[in-house]
Amino acid sequence: MKLNRLFVFILIVLSNSCYKHEEGCRDVNALNYDVMADKDCEENCCKYPNVSLDFKLYFDTVRIDTNTFFANEFGDSLRIRLLRMYFSDFVMIEKNAGLLPLHKLQTLGIGNDSIPVFKNIDYTSVKVNEKGESFGIGTLNKLAKFDGVDFSFGIDSTINHANISKITTSNYLHQFSDSMHINRDTGYYFMKLFVDVKNKPERDIEIFGDKYLTRINLRGQIDFEERKNHILPIKFDLNKWMHNIDFSGESDDKIANSLILNLNNALEIREK
Repeated sequence: MKLNRLFVFILIVLSNSCYKHEEGCRDVNALNYDVMADKDCEENCCKYPNVSLDFKLYFDTVRIDTNTFFANEFGDSLRIRLLRMYFSDFVMIEKNAGLLPLHKLQTLGIGNDSIPVFKNIDYTSVKVNEKGESFGIGTLNKLAKFDGVDFSFGIDSTINHANISKITTSNYLHQFSDSMHINRDTGYYFMKLFVDVKNKPERDIEIFGDKYLTRINLRGQIDFEERKNHILPIKFDLNKWMHNIDFSGESDDKIANSLILNLNNALEIREK
């Protein structure tokens, strides 16, 4: 009996000494989740799904572009010639579980201009336009069905007045030739809008300043359960956005304030 126990003990020791632990990503929410792994891999080895914003312009139910004229309540024919708008700080709304932020690191200088302190700040932002394209937002660290998404129109004040000299060219906050960045004191244009008013002067509306930062809350079913990159499809209804705004008669400030007030109602989650 003692010999049998000794034999079993030796077999266990030998088998453990020969077994090699398989390293890998063990987070089931990651794209590279390894079901065979029994040991966590090195830090940051897990790769999480990217989320892209698919932004499309509509007038009611009709998909439109920069060639489309549409009529408003004042009898004017309007056309969007150019639209640039910042959305930022995206958070998914999960039923009974609270809020889940998306992630993207930005290298920004905080503090005095002469001696900026550069930090990696976790902050998502996109600059949408009139072309109806997809724009990468950031990564999502949990696969689930969500009840909506919450984000800001504009740029948070801390980010808005940061030193952006280390922002890469692929980042939406970079100072491109069509830059939305004014200067560090003023920050970014939150929106630039050029509207053709048929047979009347064109209207150029620009919105900037911390006071215009506005939170947007969109409710709707968003299925991000699959282990893959995801698309967040957003419909922007210009009929609702420009509702009751006289582009040929009102001041720029009045138009800007009305556009901000109408914004949440004009945006909605659409079916893919």
